Amino acid sequence: MEELVTLIDDFYFANGRAPSVSEIAETLGKSKSVIQNYLVDMNGKGLLYYSNGMLRTRRMSNTSPGICFVPILSSIQCGEPQTEDIVYDEYIPLPTRIFGRGNYYALFARGLSMINAGIEPGDLIIVDRDREPREGDIVVALLNSENTLKTLKFDGDGIPYLHPENPDFEDIYPGEYGTLFIQGVMKYIIKNKEGFTI
Repeated sequence: MEELVTLIDDFYFANGRAPSVSEIAETLGKSKSVIQNYLVDMNGKGLLYYSNGMLRTRRMSNTSPGICFVPILSSIQCGEPQTEDIVYDEYIPLPTRIFGRGNYYALFARGLSMINAGIEPGDLIIVDRDREPREGDIVVALLNSENTLKTLKFDGDGIPYLHPENPDFEDIYPGEYGTLFIQGVMKYIIKNKEGFTI
């Protein structure tokens, strides 16, 4: 376990980020599940912090107290709902002076349904898991195992629906897809200025 902590620290100070579970497994010639079991055990023993894909050692915490490590999930569709795999294998360090601390995750936007809200393909969306969603918030919504990024609205009867910020797309009502579950509220957008698309 001490060797694993040293490996993580060395990787962090050489690359400016902690290694992913896959990178640790490849370096040590072990399976991802074996490494995850070690990390969970080490977290329980207080040797490091490991939760929801976030990995941090004591040394990392002491040298970067102003950093919040945010896991990056797979990209989110800004269009029709689409099934997405959740990937916690990578994360991004964000300065707490700018972003504060929170139960965040990040994802890349795809599609054009939110362009009038300033969200374009390739933008990195920072999502707050704990914020209570309110009407007008841009949310990550799960509809019958499919997810999408839309504005939360309520009709005259108080029934929630998802509104795209592009007139070329139609509103989405939960009845069409099943139960609506809000996975988080968008808090920040980190703009993609390089012109790549996902």
